[in-house]
Amino acid sequence: MIKLFGPDRQLLGYEDQEWAVWVSGMDDVLPQPDLITALVTAGEQNAALCGGYDGHPHTPVAYAVVLHHGYAWAQSVEHQAGRDCGMRNCTDCGARRAPAPELKSLTADEWAMSLAAAGLEPGPAFAYRLASGPYEAAVHIATSTRIDTDARRELADGIQDAASGVIWRILGRLPVATLRRNADGSTSETAL
Repeated sequence: MIKLFGPDRQLLGYEDQEWAVWVSGMDDVLPQPDLITALVTAGEQNAALCGGYDGHPHTPVAYAVVLHHGYAWAQSVEHQAGRDCGMRNCTDCGARRAPAPELKSLTADEWAMSLAAAGLEPGPAFAYRLASGPYEAAVHIATSTRIDTDARRELADGIQDAASGVIWRILGRLPVATLRRNADGSTSETAL
């Protein structure tokens, strides 16, 4: 029997891997970039495993478990053991963590001067609206004029997709629309 929690819990993954999902039965360890992705992956794996269970007594039972540094993860268990649960916004753990470096905000003029000094020119900007509320985040892209137009467009599309994923991962909400301001000054809102 596998011991998931407690003082003699078993290492199921790798201690140097911050987040992963372990699938029993197959004994697979699926690396994950962060906790939110690990929780979603474990949920999907468990749903698929339940969907394949036919109730027969000889059908193997399998399940997926989120791992934090190789061990089964549950926020309450991590707190009881005095360990950092790994959740970014956890108030219990936040007091014990080193403060994050402060982000320096630039004015539009400072940003424009920085771009010019680096030989970049402003490109498309994306603003993200979450649920039915106001716009809550924006990304403005700048690229070198040495990059051809097709590559710039593909780069902008890729950054827009990546930013949507990061917003989901950090805020736990999917953007429902983006407002895109193109280099030519035109704008378009797209429902996601």
